[in-house]
Amino acid sequence: MTYQGVGTGGPADSEGAHVRRRPRQRHALRNFAEAFAATCLKFQRDLKIDDARLNPNGGTLAMGHAFAATGPILAANCLGELERRGERFGVIAVSGAAGLGSATVLERIA
Repeated sequence: MTYQGVGTGGPADSEGAHVRRRPRQRHALRNFAEAFAATCLKFQRDLKIDDARLNPNGGTLAMGHAFAATGPILAANCLGELERRGERFGVIAVSGAAGLGSATVLERIA
């Protein structure tokens, strides 16, 4: 699927949840890296994610866009927030150029 002009982090997130056979609502957090605020808002609206669960510590706009470090930054922030909240599952997703998108379901093991 291609969602040109919208980014693919949202569909990647949705597919990641589906592949894991886990309802999207069970993910405590969603960290989504995107350079444009409008894309984050569309992602949030399309997947019906409440404010407290999407980029709780700020997304790419707040953190900056460190070249080649987006994945590790997203993973570290998500796992740290899962630990702080005592939650188990989170999702990190990034939207890329030319219709690329990637999502990873993270599980915090206590």
